Amino acid sequence: MRNHNREGLRASATTNGALPNRSRSQLIPHDKEVYKERHLVECFIYTIKRFRCIATRYEKTGTAYMAMFFLVGAVIWMH
Repeated sequence: MRNHNREGLRASATTNGALPNRSRSQLIPHDKEVYKERHLVECFIYTIKRFRCIATRYEKTGTAYMAMFFLVGAVIWMH
């Protein structure tokens, strides 16, 4: 994340959930709990995108697309 983006986040009192780059001379603090939640969401999105119907959006209506999300979620949960 770039420095000007971080300044905007500080102004809006948002916590940093991304790990800082280790090569930075000054490490930027981050919230470990927010990072854990972010990691779970990213892993879930990766798992969902393995299903071709979600990744390519075959369903054209929002209702059908949301139904596919629920169906894929149930398949993942049952697995």
